[in-house]
Amino acid sequence: MDRCDHLFPLLSDLVVRVDAAGVILAAEGNLASFGHLPGELVGCELRSYLRDDEWDAFHRSRTAPMQVSFRRRRMGVDAVAEDFVPAMARSSADGAIAVFSNVGRLSELESLVQRSKDQLFEQEKMASIGQLAAGVAHEINNPLGFVTSNVAILATYITPIRDILAAVQALVDASRGEVAGEVAGRAREIAALAEAHDIGFVIGDIEGLARESLEGLERIKQIVMGLRLYARRDSGEKSQADLNAVVDAALGILHTKLRHQCQVVRAYAAPMPLVEMDVQRMTQVFVNLIANGAEAITGQGTITLRTYEQDGLVWCDVQDDGSGVPAEIRGRIFEPLFTTKAPGKGTGLGLSISAEIVRAHQGRLLLESQLGVGTTFRVGLPLKQPAA
Repeated sequence: MDRCDHLFPLLSDLVVRVDAAGVILAAEGNLASFGHLPGELVGCELRSYLRDDEWDAFHRSRTAPMQVSFRRRRMGVDAVAEDFVPAMARSSADGAIAVFSNVGRLSELESLVQRSKDQLFEQEKMASIGQLAAGVAHEINNPLGFVTSNVAILATYITPIRDILAAVQALVDASRGEVAGEVAGRAREIAALAEAHDIGFVIGDIEGLARESLEGLERIKQIVMGLRLYARRDSGEKSQADLNAVVDAALGILHTKLRHQCQVVRAYAAPMPLVEMDVQRMTQVFVNLIANGAEAITGQGTITLRTYEQDGLVWCDVQDDGSGVPAEIRGRIFEPLFTTKAPGKGTGLGLSISAEIVRAHQGRLLLESQLGVGTTFRVGLPLKQPAA
């Protein structure tokens, strides 16, 4: 242990060396995590810091890791009470070295790592939305433009319709007075107004303008809803979902990015069995993979999305006919911060986060690529999630 003295302060574990009788000769590492001061354990019997039954099991287990309870002294001015820290421990084959890991501290670190991952997922999601923002703005502006134009035209039709309705009301009033000549005159006035304003065309045009405007507003609604669902902070909850629908949701978000550059071919198996998944995060996976495929295409190209069931998994293949991934970097493609894009064009996190999400679903994310032919990312999710 003496040769590693400079490393021990960096450890999160407690490392003790004992002699053949179990007396502690040295204790290094994170003693504070176990409630002890430097040098406090030296000269004491290790068994006095473990429960009797756990000491016996630990003493026999040697190399096998096991759960134990390590006695600590509460450090404070007047505190002398003792309690136990749950720990994982492993001893060396000759019993000379034992390593203790504070389970409570490990849980805290795991929680911190998970929170960091969650924040990273959200940041990557926001980054991808930022990259899509210009296209989304155009996608919304296009229907908004013709809806605005249609409403302006509809406004011009108010006057002729109002004039005709006024003439109709005058005709009704005249008919109540039973003045034959006046009724006939009012009828001729209505006919003249209808002809002057081309009311047949106006009615037909109103129908078309209303239909187009409703379609445009529905398109805006779908874009906003898709982005809202994608951008909101997810709960991490899993539910039964249709993989085809999840892929379609990703396509909806990427519609503007794809439509001028890629033909999208859907080769979905139907019906597909429902799969337990975190819908938001799996949507994030397919947004990343499809966008990555689109960016690999120079000029016009095709992205093919194929879903199927195989070997107890439901799969979606995201295939592009882009330039392909060179063999020398395929092994690094899922590494965090690794990117072949120009500075400012990508975060280097999209594929690594996608791999992390698929891994959290106990699934598989595979890469197949051939230079000059294209790349296929294969996402496989188990039909049933293993019990936690």
